[in-house]
Amino acid sequence: MTTVNTKYAVDLSNEGVSLWCRGKKSTWKLLGKVALDAPDFSSQIEALKNGHSSDKNEGFTAQVRIPASEVFVSEIDLMGAKGAVLAKRIKSFLEENTPYKYDDLVFDHVDKSGDGKAYIAAVTKQTISEAKEFITAYGFDAQYYTTKLEKADFPRIPKFYDGDKPSVEETTPPILAPPPKASTPPAPSAEPEICLLYTSPSPRDS
Repeated sequence: MTTVNTKYAVDLSNEGVSLWCRGKKSTWKLLGKVALDAPDFSSQIEALKNGHSSDKNEGFTAQVRIPASEVFVSEIDLMGAKGAVLAKRIKSFLEENTPYKYDDLVFDHVDKSGDGKAYIAAVTKQTISEAKEFITAYGFDAQYYTTKLEKADFPRIPKFYDGDKPSVEETTPPILAPPPKASTPPAPSAEPEICLLYTSPSPRDS
């Protein structure tokens, strides 16, 4: 399975929301930004979105960028593991290196060349859920969630989904682990920093 390049990107930060458009040669152009403390935040978001949509009543699909501070990034030695062994190895690694349970996380990973190791990036389901709730309230649809990372840490943009859809990059297909279990234990008491994003008025790159 491959994913089509998104034309738009919604960049979420603790300061505001930015809308980007993919231009020639896959370069990104900033279309506009709205500060979270803007008194007319909702109307500015609507004007920005509708000004670049072919149909204002149609869902505005984009990749949604969350702050890199919300994403755990590391390197994992998979040692050629596959199937259930691969899933177990990733689960153990994430639970040993983050304060979260495996079932509380969404992850993406990419194999390194020939040494049995891989790059791995993970984010809490709570963060994805909050981002989804926020963008949906303003008429955006997420094709996937991502963030900006250094290529030395992750060779492409990570792709996180809010369902069981696997993360697949067109040019570098990773080994796919089985989807997480349906049940999700309560998240740790520490709230992700992105929570600050949702105090606004109510209504990675390839």
